[in-house]
Amino acid sequence: MQFRYLYLALTIVFDSLGIAFLNKAEGTTHLRFLALGLLLLNMGLVSLSYTLKYMDVTIANTTFAGVSSVLIAAIGYYWFGERYSMFQYCCLALVLFGLAGLHLTGVSK
Repeated sequence: MQFRYLYLALTIVFDSLGIAFLNKAEGTTHLRFLALGLLLLNMGLVSLSYTLKYMDVTIANTTFAGVSSVLIAAIGYYWFGERYSMFQYCCLALVLFGLAGLHLTGVSK
């Protein structure tokens, strides 16, 4: 049963890094970053399919989407120099509170 968290973590990492590399690709300007980004996104989808063997789709997809969003915001801040307003930070915190609430109510399967 602990595999669900391993596969979910891999899904989140692969997806977040894939999106970061797609941003670095600047469309099709840098094909190496494009190829790496697409490879990582596909690895994330495969990992998500394994996650769904052990978790309900609602919990798995919501966790994947929420944590990936927060991780992408952190990558954007540190790697791409993006800056956010206090309101945007509050919205990211609400995402994390919502995820905590979902997990407190239970993870099935």
